[in-house]
Amino acid sequence: MKVLLMVMGIALASLTAFPTSASVTSTPMKVLFNFPEPPAWQSFMSQTQHEWLGPKAHVEWSDEVYLTLAATQEWVNDRVTYREDHSRDVWRVADRYGDCEDFALRYRLELMRQGFPPGALRLAMVLTPTGAGHAVLTVETTNGVWVVDSLMGGVRPWTEYPYTWLLREGEWGSWFIVKEEK
Repeated sequence: MKVLLMVMGIALASLTAFPTSASVTSTPMKVLFNFPEPPAWQSFMSQTQHEWLGPKAHVEWSDEVYLTLAATQEWVNDRVTYREDHSRDVWRVADRYGDCEDFALRYRLELMRQGFPPGALRLAMVLTPTGAGHAVLTVETTNGVWVVDSLMGGVRPWTEYPYTWLLREGEWGSWFIVKEEK
């Protein structure tokens, strides 16, 4: 993933304030064009059930949805310890240990178990303000795109993160370059 992010050569995003409630609004995330699937994603998908994939979907936004996203993030973060992959990037659902994409996949699994449609839950690749590659879970809602992230507490609209947005999963597991219009 690090090589992919360095090749992209995209500048870092500026810091912004973070919302703290479900009353905050978000915006859609636009994509430019298809991009090859990350190799670790291909490997993960070859070993998992296709119930992880689906057509484009949205979750009807409500206070309950916001609270479910926040509670899921907290539940996973309390049970999983961050640990880097040692030799090569391997994507898996975090159990006791995992890195950023493993956390994102655990959030996704837990939200699907709670009835969220797979097509509304999409992974995204970003650069942090320090230039490190990072993965997050994005959630398509009727109130725009929201993010569940292992680095920052709280659930926020995608535009409120200090990240440079690079890639995002699309329908049926395809990947796209993000057009960053905040």
